[in-house]
Amino acid sequence: MQKKIFPGVPHALSVLMLSLAIAAGCGGNKSSSGSASGGGTATAKDSTIVIAISSDADNLNPLVATSKVSEFIINLLYPSLAKPSFDTAVGVLTYKPWLASSWKLATDGKSITYTLKSGAKWDDGTAITSADVKFTNELIGDTATRSVLQNYLAPLVGADKGAVDFAKAILTPDDSTVIFNFSQPLSEGTALNATSVSILPKHIWEKVPRAEMRTAAAGAMPVGAGPYKLSKWERQQQLVLASNAAYSLGTAGATPRVVFQVVPDYTVRLTQLKTGAVDVIGVKVEDMANLAKENPGIEAKPVPGTTYTYVGWTNIDPQAFKQSNGKTVKPHPLFGSKKVRQALTYAIDRQSIMDGFVGRYGTAMTAPIPPILKWAYNDSLKPYPFDAAKAKAMLAEEGWVTGPDGILQKGGKKFSFALTVDRSSNYATTVIQQNLKDIGIECKIEQAEQVAFNSKRFGHEYDAIYAANNPLPEVDPAPFWSSDLKQSTYNDVGFQNKRVDELIALGGKEASREKAAPYWKEFQQIIYDEQPCTFLYWQTTTVFGFNRRIEGEEVNIISPFYNIEEWRLVPAGGKPITKK
Repeated sequence: MQKKIFPGVPHALSVLMLSLAIAAGCGGNKSSSGSASGGGTATAKDSTIVIAISSDADNLNPLVATSKVSEFIINLLYPSLAKPSFDTAVGVLTYKPWLASSWKLATDGKSITYTLKSGAKWDDGTAITSADVKFTNELIGDTATRSVLQNYLAPLVGADKGAVDFAKAILTPDDSTVIFNFSQPLSEGTALNATSVSILPKHIWEKVPRAEMRTAAAGAMPVGAGPYKLSKWERQQQLVLASNAAYSLGTAGATPRVVFQVVPDYTVRLTQLKTGAVDVIGVKVEDMANLAKENPGIEAKPVPGTTYTYVGWTNIDPQAFKQSNGKTVKPHPLFGSKKVRQALTYAIDRQSIMDGFVGRYGTAMTAPIPPILKWAYNDSLKPYPFDAAKAKAMLAEEGWVTGPDGILQKGGKKFSFALTVDRSSNYATTVIQQNLKDIGIECKIEQAEQVAFNSKRFGHEYDAIYAANNPLPEVDPAPFWSSDLKQSTYNDVGFQNKRVDELIALGGKEASREKAAPYWKEFQQIIYDEQPCTFLYWQTTTVFGFNRRIEGEEVNIISPFYNIEEWRLVPAGGKPITKK
């Protein structure tokens, strides 16, 4: 399973995980035939689930994919050693066997040994072995691939000295055994979290030059080992998945076909749900109350979530960073000061933004560990209040004075910048822009398509961004907050702090939640004080509308499509239609 960290961009349909406006559905009873082939809309039928998405997947290569849509599909095509699950009673991430039949953490916490399932095979019949696991991790660690998953090798032997020593870090004594060795003790949860990435078939990908990994298709169709396999991908239109009869790690997809179809307009999706043209969509919270009431064939399901929305102030000078190929890290000329970042948080009316988007499904945010993780959450922190006067006074203390045009300036430089957003500017960005204007800051809105947005975001090529993250409920701040900007792919604000690095290491190796909690609470305190970004709110619930023809669905905090391979479609008066 590809690493479950879901960075994204909030826009008009912000209720969805990663705010990608994902909607799922299946055709109603209007047609008993048809196909998803061709360039137009898929003709739905009882044996097909159509999942509508606002934008296409960016990539189906687990090494480099960044979008939530890609994540959903990759997790149906490629297995990981273990599959995450969430224990809501205690707020802890747990794991179930997938490619591995079992695992054992060493008593000293410095290694974990996996035993692979007997008879595991790739779609083409080739056996899955420990060599595939090691090869995939080597690809992730190769700088030529520029994998977004590099950070997850950080605990392995050698990484603490600059590069993973794969000869010692991952051992494969036989085809069914994989041993990961760590440079320091880890808890079982942290060890599983770091080692459960999507596994690729070595016999396919070893033929691809490392420098071409980011763009290589590795064949017309991916060779995976999941409950579904890719049947067709028409860019910006649809991805068609077929139940995988060759699936050797469990039961193949119960519904014969799943189509991820691009439907950009939310109103169209909502109408399709109401008329029975689709079965599942993500629903805006304001539509939730009346949806099921007015449409008895639809069930509205709230799903607890950990999505948070924020304004990221790049802490580093993006030009110096880019020109030096990441070797020169200088403070950003506007946002390099902690006091300036604090002032910006005071200046933004976050409550109004939250009320306008998620209402009672939002929670004011202080730091990036969600309240649902009660054992690690620092409830002593209180949200910065909206105080424009205080913000302006703090900026004055930093030397920013009002210029003749009303814009703050310092040393001849105006406080003017672009706020990069995805293609949909909305109420939130309008509020932010006006709030900053009120204290003398010029904020220009710069829209970008999803792929371009992610390129700027993760390449540190922006001044400020309006974005969202949806990490799994596992306390692992390293991908977002570790100071190593080459390893920490999702540290899009370029935050660096030595003590935070120490706390991440200390908390990550504690097997006991009680002993780890103080480290995570101190971590939150530092982020709260430093304000590397302005945290807007936690979206504590996402909502999905399901046509009652679907049965067996389990929507949970991990994914609204957590067990989609088990979903069945029940025609009116009939039995579930499964694959032949």
